Amino acid sequence: MDDDSQIAMTRLERVVAIEATKEAGRRAVRSGLLWAGSGLLLTVLTYGAAGPGETYYVFWGAVLYGGWRLIRGIGLLSEVARLEETD
Repeated sequence: MDDDSQIAMTRLERVVAIEATKEAGRRAVRSGLLWAGSGLLLTVLTYGAAGPGETYYVFWGAVLYGGWRLIRGIGLLSEVARLEETD
């Protein structure tokens, strides 16, 4: 393989890696919003259904997990933006 072929392959690999990272970031943001939103919605629903002095559930695990996924997705997308600037 000559130098031009190696450079072309390296560029192709870089583009593929950037696209894969971008898709992973988007998936993480979507799932994070879904988890956190579902946790908040379920918390609000159980709070609304509970009468005065009754027990309700706080789905803090789902909210925290969703927040973590959201932050991870935003981090991946910002990494993609940084990599695309260097092209």
